[in-house]
Amino acid sequence: HVCLWCTAAMRRLWLPSESIVCAHPGHEPIVGFDAVISSWRDIFRSAPAGGLEVAASSVRCSTPAANVARVTCIEEVKPGESKLVATNIYERHEDGSWRMSLHHAGPMVG
Repeated sequence: HVCLWCTAAMRRLWLPSESIVCAHPGHEPIVGFDAVISSWRDIFRSAPAGGLEVAASSVRCSTPAANVARVTCIEEVKPGESKLVATNIYERHEDGSWRMSLHHAGPMVG
């Protein structure tokens, strides 16, 4: 079972570039649009029947440059009790929208 809507949403979220990077917890970084989207498709495919719920807290956003935004947060993933620290970088796409160019998430300790 693959959430087609979820995969389509990820395609809209990410910058369509071969330079994007996604580092899922415990895995090596994945580089390039097709590889990143494929990694999310695999996550959706292996999700429990009820899907995954991710809630963000402690969100901080800054714009160190006109076309770049940095977002950090705590991600709480359910089912389960996983808490991840995440860093996301967004770049302004040529159509004016903000698209993710980097996602890095890792487990919180303690």
